[in-house]
Amino acid sequence: MMVNELNHRVKNTLATVQSVVELTLRQGRPTPRSSGI
Repeated sequence: MMVNELNHRVKNTLATVQSVVELTLRQGRPTPRSSGI
C-alpha cells in the first residue's frame, strides 16, 4: 500500500515538472541579456 502511494506521488511530481517545462518552452528563448551571464 505504501508503494502505491509513493508511485502516485512520483507520478504527480513528474506531471508537475512536465507542465513547467512545457510552459517554459512555450514562452520562447531567454533574452540575450539573461543568457549572457
